Amino acid sequence: MELRHLRYFVAVAEEGSFSLGATRIHIAQPPLSQQIRQLESELGAVLFERKNRPLRITAAGAYLLERATAILSEVDRLAENAQRAARGQLATFTIGHVESAMYVPFPEILKRFRSKHPDVDVVLLNSSGVDQVNLVTSEKVNVFFGRVLHHQSVLAFEPVIEEQLVAAIAHGHPLTKKTTVTAAELGCEPLVLYPRRHHSAYARMVISSIEESGKQKVHVSQESDHLHTALGLVAAGFGVAIVPESIQKVRVKGVVYRRMRGQRRLSAGVLYRKDDSSPLVRDFLEESRRWRSAR
Repeated sequence: MELRHLRYFVAVAEEGSFSLGATRIHIAQPPLSQQIRQLESELGAVLFERKNRPLRITAAGAYLLERATAILSEVDRLAENAQRAARGQLATFTIGHVESAMYVPFPEILKRFRSKHPDVDVVLLNSSGVDQVNLVTSEKVNVFFGRVLHHQSVLAFEPVIEEQLVAAIAHGHPLTKKTTVTAAELGCEPLVLYPRRHHSAYARMVISSIEESGKQKVHVSQESDHLHTALGLVAAGFGVAIVPESIQKVRVKGVVYRRMRGQRRLSAGVLYRKDDSSPLVRDFLEESRRWRSAR
């Protein structure tokens, strides 16, 4: 059975006549009648009661008409949507992101992107930075917005914003009396590690920055992949946390932020596959660049 057989059948069934059906699909009536008989032979069922005028459809024909109409409609949409997707007008675009990206500048870039592509189904995947390289290389996401300290050569990273590190400290702690703190001072405190250290380049960087300041052994009291949990643990007195400065937008009762001295700046941006020629990836990068150039 081929799609043309279904199209021929639907034309005859909807027109109620072989001659009108032939006119509708622009073929002669004898070949059309022959194609319908071939379809009936293949199905093993009579589709029309030919002795009646106007032409009457059988029970088998009624069932096939319902299913064939749905199939042909889906095929037509498939072709149309494939063409629109090729132009970047219709698609599913999956964006991975770390939790902290939701504070700056990701929401603004996302808003501009969605405004430019209202027909695109944007899917957001909140994931830890540990998974970002695998998610992009395996094509489970189209792009990933996060902080990348290293990545594979098949990927490209485009920085959007640079941030300093800040310390999240419980209200009333002696360190809150200072306007800035050092890694060495934080190294004397229990550490609430965000995100968890397992294969996390960011977590390893936090620990190494403290150890390099002269502290031989970092005492990690708690670990969490969830920002609000980590800040809640800080407020509860489990220790201090070292986080990107954009997280200062998160106000948690009992938590005070202090800038850190002598720390390198971190880049947050878009990780994507170098060989991805999708117009949607191109436009997402374009909006990211536009945001950066406006700052």
